[in-house]
Amino acid sequence: MSRFSAFDANTRVQSQEELLRIKEQNRKVFLFVVHSLDEAIYLAFKIIFCLPKKQIIK
Repeated sequence: MSRFSAFDANTRVQSQEELLRIKEQNRKVFLFVVHSLDEAIYLAFKIIFCLPKKQIIK
């Protein structure tokens, strides 16, 4: 579950957009751990996967 997963759909979208606005306005880097690939793609400039040893992404 992501940090925004507890929110209803409208609040989640507003919160994600606000995070992106703050990032752009302040020119800061965020480390944001999510468990939703869709959310990672929407929020990220770069995505890093943490996988168990010897697991391959296809």
